Amino acid sequence: MYRATEEEIQADQREYKKSYPPFEPFTVSDTIRNAIADRFSLFITTQNGMDTDDYCVADNNKTERFLSGMSTGSRVLILGTGTGREVVVAKDMGLKAVGTTLGSRNVYFGTHYLGLGEDELLECINEALPFGSASFDMVAGFQVFEHTIAPLIFLLEQRRVLKPGGKLLLEWPPADKFHMDSNPHHQVCYTPGQAEALMKKAGFRNIKLYYDDLTPIAPEDFWRGDQDKMLVVEGIKSAATLSYAVR
Repeated sequence: MYRATEEEIQADQREYKKSYPPFEPFTVSDTIRNAIADRFSLFITTQNGMDTDDYCVADNNKTERFLSGMSTGSRVLILGTGTGREVVVAKDMGLKAVGTTLGSRNVYFGTHYLGLGEDELLECINEALPFGSASFDMVAGFQVFEHTIAPLIFLLEQRRVLKPGGKLLLEWPPADKFHMDSNPHHQVCYTPGQAEALMKKAGFRNIKLYYDDLTPIAPEDFWRGDQDKMLVVEGIKSAATLSYAVR
């Protein structure tokens, strides 16, 4: 069986580097690019409900609980808001709120029954948002993070639309008790530690991890998947150290 010692590898590399060939960067052909786009689109369509996604708004609801510290007039993007009731709550709080959703019936309900404007509830995917860079003071997503097909692309897109110093807040369910093997909607229910690592990689700082009742998650529980509460991560958009920008 083939083996190579560290000494042999170093010797080979020294000899090889005497006559380096020109570097040729890897490129993606149009065929591969289109194949990836087709596969991504196929997965995205599994998230698009055929009926309305209408969520209860009770006392101490998530919008009021997590957005209460925002200044009046702040621009807030709420991801995956279904028919848009969370947008209505945020507007009542004095915020300039916009929501994203999948499902044309959600948009119809939000505009015809909740009185939202066409620019306040948009059908789009959260990995490619129809907003300019640095548009929002805060982006919030409740029960959205576990749905995303490409988590790093998702996080980078939220970072793009945030203003410098803007906040991203995500709430999602723990892995335990949420069976994903036959669920086409949930991709990964991350541990707190995994969420923190992804946020750092995407260019966020001052990252905080806590439960949906606002109690902090202890460091020794960062890698557990069996919590009995919803999980929350928040982070602040920092200066870019790596550029993944495509536009």
